[in-house]
Parts: sequence; structure tokens; C-alpha cells
Amino acid sequence: MTPFRSTFLIAVLLLAACAGRVEPSPSVSPPLVSVGDSWSYNGIGADGRPLSLEVEVLKVRPGEIVLRRNRIEATYSEPWIMTRTRTTEGWMSFSPGVPTVPFPLIPGTTLRHRTETIDDRGNKGSIETILIASRWEEIEVPAGRFRAVRVDREEEVTFAGAPARRSQAGTFWYSPQARVYIRMHEVIDPARKTFRTLELRSYALRQP
Repeated sequence: MTPFRSTFLIAVLLLAACAGRVEPSPSVSPPLVSVGDSWSYNGIGADGRPLSLEVEVLKVRPGEIVLRRNRIEATYSEPWIMTRTRTTEGWMSFSPGVPTVPFPLIPGTTLRHRTETIDDRGNKGSIETILIASRWEEIEVPAGRFRAVRVDREEEVTFAGAPARRSQAGTFWYSPQARVYIRMHEVIDPARKTFRTLELRSYALRQP
């Protein structure tokens, strides 16, 4: 084979390979959410025991999305900014809402956010959050293999009615295909080195 034909063939093969590979978008926008969308997770709790989480969209209307996470409801102003959630002692509200995913999700960017909290009894607190979108990664979980953006989170939380502050951290992988985090690894207690990990087992979306 002549050098010219060899070079031409290599170029054709490279073009074919590029045509078959879909590069991830440089920016990820908030997803479309519909009533009935659901996600199921399995994992390991901070105590080392098996853990499961069932998430379902109960309501969608302008400015309000209601999710049920196991038996606990949470309200979002849009995907995925939490404005209200039920706790073991009642409801807690967040102003402004807490961004759980830093949309638009752009690898290499950092979001710093402060939220004031108040519970049913009027106790106030705050959450200071740093969300770092680092890079795209290939992640395999029970639900399949996904292209996902890694997000590292750090939080300083002052609980309503309590003077103590607590540091929290975690690493999460967001998939535009699944429209949620497909893997969540949270540091529950840094001092005791306890962790909680959840991975997406299955999901169902009403609209593609």
C-alpha cells in the first residue's frame, strides 16, 4: 500500500470513529420533569446496613415540583432547587432554595450558596454550600452505564434551634439521561469516617 493510500485510509477510519462517538454537551440544563417519573436506589447506610431509596414525582406545576423520597415529601421550585422538606420534627423551609444540582452544570465551575432555614416552630438556621462540577466520567451502576458529571459538595449546616455547626461533604454523579444523580457518596460523620452510598437501580421517565 502506498503512503498516500495508507494516510487516506487512516483519515477515513478516524472520521468514522469520531462520527460514531457522541461527545457530551459542555453545559447541562435543568431537565424536563413529569408526574410519575421515578427512580430507585440501593446502597449502604452509615451503619453498614443495606439501604434503599424510592423517589417519585407527585406534582408538577409552574414554580412547584413535589417529590416523595420513601415516605418523605420535598418541594422544589425547579429541578433541583429544594424549597421545603419534611423532617422528623415537621416541615423545614429554605430561602432561597437549596440547589442540589448546580445548573447550568458546567464542568470546571464552582457554585457558592447560602440559604436561611426555618422550621415549623420558628427556629432558624443556615446552610452554606459549595458545589464543584469537576468533570465528565463514565459511571456504571445497577441501572446501567452512564456519562455523568461529577459534583463535589461541601456544606456547613447550623441546625434550627441548635448552636452547633456540622460539616457535611459528598460526591455525586449527575446523568442528563437519568435526569438525577446516579451515584451519591455522602460523608455522614467526618470524625467517625462514616459514609452513605446510593446507586441508581432503575428508573422510569414519562417523557423521553
